[in-house]
Amino acid sequence: MLEFLSRIITCSVRTSMIDKVCIFETTSLLSSSLRCISSNTTNHHAFTVSYLINSCGLSPKSALAASKDVHFDDPHKPDVVLSFFKNHGFSKAQIFNIIKGYPGVLLTNPDKTLLPKLEFLQSKGVSSPDIAKIISSHPWTLQRRYCFVPIFDFFKHLVQSDDTTIKVFKRYPGLFGLDLAIVTSMLNILRDNGVPESNIPILARCYPLTMMLTLEKFKKLVEELRAMGFDTSTSRFILAMNVLCLMSRVKWERKLDAYRDWGLSHEEILAAFRKYPYFMTASEYKIMEVMCLFVNKLGWEPSFIAKHPSLMLYSVEKTLIPRASVLEFLVSRGLIEKSFRSYEFFQSPENKFLQNVISSYAESTELLQLYREKQNLSRCKGKVREWLHAAILCCFSFHKYMQQDGYCDMLLLTVHVAINEASVLASLIILNACDNDGQQSLLRRYPAILQTPLSAGGVIDSYVWNFSRNGIYTVRSGYGGAEHLLTTSNGQTSSGKSSHSDSANHIWKEIWRF
Repeated sequence: MLEFLSRIITCSVRTSMIDKVCIFETTSLLSSSLRCISSNTTNHHAFTVSYLINSCGLSPKSALAASKDVHFDDPHKPDVVLSFFKNHGFSKAQIFNIIKGYPGVLLTNPDKTLLPKLEFLQSKGVSSPDIAKIISSHPWTLQRRYCFVPIFDFFKHLVQSDDTTIKVFKRYPGLFGLDLAIVTSMLNILRDNGVPESNIPILARCYPLTMMLTLEKFKKLVEELRAMGFDTSTSRFILAMNVLCLMSRVKWERKLDAYRDWGLSHEEILAAFRKYPYFMTASEYKIMEVMCLFVNKLGWEPSFIAKHPSLMLYSVEKTLIPRASVLEFLVSRGLIEKSFRSYEFFQSPENKFLQNVISSYAESTELLQLYREKQNLSRCKGKVREWLHAAILCCFSFHKYMQQDGYCDMLLLTVHVAINEASVLASLIILNACDNDGQQSLLRRYPAILQTPLSAGGVIDSYVWNFSRNGIYTVRSGYGGAEHLLTTSNGQTSSGKSSHSDSANHIWKEIWRF
């Protein structure tokens, strides 16, 4: 479990740590880029690169890349463009984003190319700060071939409201770059496949990113959902298009595997997806949390989740765990049968749950106290995440110096200010960065690391099967585990197999034939 969590944490913070890691590399990057400029650019491009660095704030590397697409010998035109943006309320950071994203803007005529687009947005009631945000987030829409008026009018015709259209474009400024002919073909595909006219505005208003696919991918998306058994006349079909559009094929398959690992069949998963498309938006970790709660803790069948897929989107800590604790209490007192199954028990609003469940028993005071304790614990875990995030950022910021005792002392002091979850996970990250001697030294100095329970919620530590996602032994996972141990014991790697491994594979094939 901790290894799984560490992988998740490593992936989630890697992007946020790029800027911090780059701090250590700034000097070498600057010098190498300048050497590259002096050796690979002509005098003609040298002025462009110098201007992009000194006047626009681009890094030497970015300036060199931009100079391949745009170059000029004097500052007159680019100065006019920079002044135009400053006079229209764009901040330095926004101007930087525009130049970096579309350096060709420096050679445009602001009055002919830029001003009409800004004036059009102003005429629709978009404020100057919002205009600056829209343009700076998608500067490529400033290219001459993109005209704001036709695409705006097209969406307005679909949603029948100026205000709604403005909200759509403020959320998704990249829509200004759509090709009207392609979008029209997409809508015709929907009509040809039985999507009612009343559902098309839903796509334009709520899920317009689907229209930013290529026409070929859009066709395949519609065909794939129809093959899954979706009814194209329902609004769920439109929602499913958005879910599938925003998810990579790799993620989709991994989530299918996560549900299968808990015993759901492929058809059960697709049925749940058809019933509630958001079912497939849950992360792999969220799938594990919810299924573990219902299957392992409550002893319910996995098929219950498939029949009530909206449970997958409820907060585990704020809703599911507190109510599951109440249910366990009632079952332990014999007030509810162990065979009890109820979707409404978890789905009902807070006031109705308190009235219909908590207050309906003589033990209401004890039940309410238990329920509130679990809810308060979820708020406490919110603070844990803040501490954990800070501790992990600190760990990765100084990952190059983990071998030095001083840094380890500082990091562990920071880590141990947090409560259990933050402390143990961040400590594991630090230990993982040290060699074996360093680990032993830290464990001797800070024995609390090993004494810290894995959960602040009172959950008893237990052994789990390391070769399955949910920690439960299955024949399939046993086969995988045996293969892993066999390979490891022979000192083999994934890059090659021994004759012993070949004979073992033959034996396994014979066993599986039974």
